[in-house]
Amino acid sequence: MTNLTKFPNGVSSFGMPILPGAGGLLTTGSVFFVHSGTGLNSYGGTEPSRPLATIDYAIGLCSANKGDIIFVMPGHAETVSAAAGIAADVAGISIIGMGNGTNRPTLSFSAAAATFAISAANITVANLRVTSTIDEVVKMFHVTAAYVTLDGIEHFETATFQTIQFLLTTAAADYLTVKNCYHYQATAAAAAQLWIQLVGTDNTRIIDNTFILVLQNGATCAAINATTAVVNCEIARNVILQTGGTSQVSAILLVSASTGIVYDNRVAAAVTTLAGTVALASAYGAENYALNTANKSGILDPVADT
Repeated sequence: MTNLTKFPNGVSSFGMPILPGAGGLLTTGSVFFVHSGTGLNSYGGTEPSRPLATIDYAIGLCSANKGDIIFVMPGHAETVSAAAGIAADVAGISIIGMGNGTNRPTLSFSAAAATFAISAANITVANLRVTSTIDEVVKMFHVTAAYVTLDGIEHFETATFQTIQFLLTTAAADYLTVKNCYHYQATAAAAAQLWIQLVGTDNTRIIDNTFILVLQNGATCAAINATTAVVNCEIARNVILQTGGTSQVSAILLVSASTGIVYDNRVAAAVTTLAGTVALASAYGAENYALNTANKSGILDPVADT
């Protein structure tokens, strides 16, 4: 018979706790747990059996640049009802959702101005589900700091409530990474939708995401859109199905003077003119395929170099 020994605080290795179920994630910082069903913000939050109730409260307990981690437990449900309703304003922390599928933590944005604001550098947010529970949520994530990573965030539609924008940056959001995210919305918003809007960022990476979006029928609407020149961007291996009207011009739309490399994207969009579906400005491109007709295969866009 094998006896199992519990290690409530993790197994220590060279002073670093090894966290079960965290994919080998190591930290010398503090660890907090959050669960809306069993948590109270009066708890310490350092044990899964006594979690905190909200992500924002847990952020307030973190120390900057110590490697603190907030584990958001399976089944957690939280409403974001105001601008900076969740404010990630402590540098160097990770907010990690636990669980799989619909058991992952869910954030519901219940007001047009509601945002998850990330204003401190070196923050990772991973494995959460997000949805709008009111029409026309203006923007979900607002990133105004460098070295932010959104990893494995799923946007899904509730009834026919629309999100106008998933992510908006400022020019301070350099070295932003958005990866492994799944974006689904089947109802267009009433306003122009720049789903991911990059505003003058440097060294941005938008990689390995899926976008299945019905967007507002406007020329500027696009899944990935740079409205101020981005420098040294990498946009790669994204799958985009963008419909909603023929007035849309592009699915990847970089403004003039943008630089970097855009490659291996697969884009289907209901645009009238196929050329320009992947609009690169001064960036380089390779193996981007675009199409605007069902039951067809895509063509290179932009055209092949000679």
